[in-house]
Amino acid sequence: MSSVSFLDKLLDGVAVEWKPVSEIFHLKNGYTPSKSNGEHWADGTVPWFRMEDIRENGQILGDALQKISVGAVKGGKLFPANSILISTSATIGEHALITVPHLANQRFTCLTLRQEYVEKFDIKFIFYYCFVLADWCKKNTTKSSFASVDMDGFRKFLFPIPCPENPQKSLEIQTEIVRILDSFTELTAELTAELTARKKQYNHYRDQLLSFEEGEVEWKTLGSLVDINTGSKPLEIIESATDFDYINAGTSRSGYSAASNCAGDTVTTPSRGQGGIGYVGYQPAPGFRCSYPPAGRCWASVPGHRHVRSHQCDAVPTRIPAVVRRAVTAAGSDGPICLTSSPAVPALQQRECSPGLLAAFRYQPCTR
Repeated sequence: MSSVSFLDKLLDGVAVEWKPVSEIFHLKNGYTPSKSNGEHWADGTVPWFRMEDIRENGQILGDALQKISVGAVKGGKLFPANSILISTSATIGEHALITVPHLANQRFTCLTLRQEYVEKFDIKFIFYYCFVLADWCKKNTTKSSFASVDMDGFRKFLFPIPCPENPQKSLEIQTEIVRILDSFTELTAELTAELTARKKQYNHYRDQLLSFEEGEVEWKTLGSLVDINTGSKPLEIIESATDFDYINAGTSRSGYSAASNCAGDTVTTPSRGQGGIGYVGYQPAPGFRCSYPPAGRCWASVPGHRHVRSHQCDAVPTRIPAVVRRAVTAAGSDGPICLTSSPAVPALQQRECSPGLLAAFRYQPCTR
């Protein structure tokens, strides 16, 4: 197999020159106009970008969720179109290509190509290379009241210019890199849309299969069906794999333990702590079920019975039903949980509406 990389083949032996951020770009910091001046926020026409724009609308943006008035713009100067916004404080490393004149809040630094480099770069190539810059930012932060990027190092970060002696060839190479990455981005978007549709379909069938009318089934209290126990903290949390998973916050593995305090086929959920209340996990093997730090508890049903998990945990997506959520409060009042009812469905019917059947619907054709 050839040791020549795909990129080497694309470059075909041409040189690559590296230039620091400070040489290639004008850097500007975003800001928030005064909230006390209502005129800055009334009838706004200037796109003012925040992290919410990236989270809701992606990383190539031509409009903002919020706009400010022209009078709110300092010195009347906007950030130019085809600039990169990258977050350099608080949430580090998120970035977007902005295709219109704009402003942004103080979490962002704006990168605008200097005039002498405008003809040397494809702005989409810059956008994609900013993923590398974003990774660097996340690894090079300083912390005071909140995280911020080492801006001295940021200005020295190097961008590549392929074939610098031939601008036309350089742009051809950049354009081909952009074409390839655009193709993967489009494919990723299609897969994400398909996954979203599958999850929606799965939730629909799950809710249908786990809904029971009064009189159709016999109802038993949860406490009469399972044993309810509280977790504890192991003597030692081990990083390397052992025979027993260490389950923290009641749901997922956070390490390993040398001992087990709970059998397998178990349902777990935190009973304290606002961050974890209502989330559930199914543990097929023995392991160590831990308290929710610093002082919370999780309960375990033994044996778990996958049907109990399906009904109590999946009836509401990723959350146990409201009746269980009320019983297991942030204050730790887990006693009333025994009053929660679970339908006593014959074993054959349980298997028919078990997660095995529900999982099958993930692979059935669906329409978006």
